[in-house]
Amino acid sequence: MSCVAIIPARGGSKAIPQKNITDLAGKPLLRWTVEAALASQQVDRVIVSTDDPAIAAVARDAGAEVPTLRPAKFADDDTHSIHAVLHMLRWLKSNETNLPERCCMLLPTSPFRTASDIDAGLTLHQQETTTPVIGVTDAKVPIISLRWIEANRLRPIDDFPDLQLQRQDGKPLYRVNGAFYAASSAKLLEQQSFHTPGARPLLMSWASSLDINTPADLALARILAANTDKLQDL
Repeated sequence: MSCVAIIPARGGSKAIPQKNITDLAGKPLLRWTVEAALASQQVDRVIVSTDDPAIAAVARDAGAEVPTLRPAKFADDDTHSIHAVLHMLRWLKSNETNLPERCCMLLPTSPFRTASDIDAGLTLHQQETTTPVIGVTDAKVPIISLRWIEANRLRPIDDFPDLQLQRQDGKPLYRVNGAFYAASSAKLLEQQSFHTPGARPLLMSWASSLDINTPADLALARILAANTDKLQDL
């Protein structure tokens, strides 16, 4: 089945200016994800969705397509990445003969997600193409340990009968990592979300799940990028 990888990379970023093309170990952050997608055995096309000509130039230099610039209304602070993907799928449907049968969304803020991760997710999706696949990682904390703070008081996020339950006795908790999403293109256009009932998990390592949103995240990524031989152990 044909598959397009869409990488949303808008120009506006407040915490880290021009985050998507900031340097990470000698190459723009965006390039890490483009190269992983290009190396995938199951991705046929790699497209970057951006509103920024500078990001478009970096994307093309890395080997990705930028068939059109994203409209500003899909590139502000309140725009979720899914809207960029839906815009690109609609553009492809309107401007090209064949819409790729499958789509995966790869956020450029996860530089250590590998081609193997992408292929594993797409293989999982191939088994049940009507159901999305979403990357997750071990949350490293049991749900029983989580609290709201309301009126300066701690409140459990649910009514647990025993708040002293040992971590190893609790149900494992996983968090959506933002590093991998896959779905049927037609289903995604219909449902407008990867987060549909019954979505399947792609369990990914901590390193592959690293998501760069703050300067501290970027500093950590730079340390890891200097020691890529150890990433498989994280």
